[in-house]
Amino acid sequence: MIVFLGLLLVAGGVWGQDIALTNEEINNLKKLSEYNNRWNGLLNFWAILGPILAGLAVWLGIRKKAEDWAEKEITKKANEKFGVDWVVVKQLVDEKRRDAAIKAKRLAIVNKQPGRRQDLVTTLEKYGFKNPPPQFFNLADFNSDKFNHNDFDLVILDNHDNQLTEAELRQIIGKHQFPYVLFTIEQTSKVFFDEFKGRVKFAQIQQNIPDYIAQSF
Repeated sequence: MIVFLGLLLVAGGVWGQDIALTNEEINNLKKLSEYNNRWNGLLNFWAILGPILAGLAVWLGIRKKAEDWAEKEITKKANEKFGVDWVVVKQLVDEKRRDAAIKAKRLAIVNKQPGRRQDLVTTLEKYGFKNPPPQFFNLADFNSDKFNHNDFDLVILDNHDNQLTEAELRQIIGKHQFPYVLFTIEQTSKVFFDEFKGRVKFAQIQQNIPDYIAQSF
């Protein structure tokens, strides 16, 4: 910018003429100067931040490789010293962690009228689904502001009394993008099953619900 203005002054001296700028030209020069300052500031900022981010990415990659190497070496030494297959032990630990993560899922249970059913609660608690405790909603509550879909990870459609019609079940399933487990004594129609078999686990025995919950994640 300074060079540009200097050239204008030199040209004016050479030709012996006064350089008169219009208001529009002055405003354009001001805007250009402001843009130039912002761009230089961004370049200076990136000059500092860029190497830091690049270094961080490299460090994270190295750290992951180091952790993987250390895990392999520890497993190898443990096998040699204790005669224990630590690969199997690690698999068991990983499965235990996954099981604990599934048991911690926030469950919403929807039925037509009864609301809370203690026998279903007992079944879920028996298999570890108790912290957080499952929450019950009748159909009216599910379709109101009483149900916040952000508070749950999976919905159990509790159609134990066959009071929920397939039309109502379609409405529920289409309302939110959840994994669903449908518990119903009476078998659904083939059309309904084919329509939702990719999104819904179908259970006709209440004791099988916990297994279907686990299969959903």
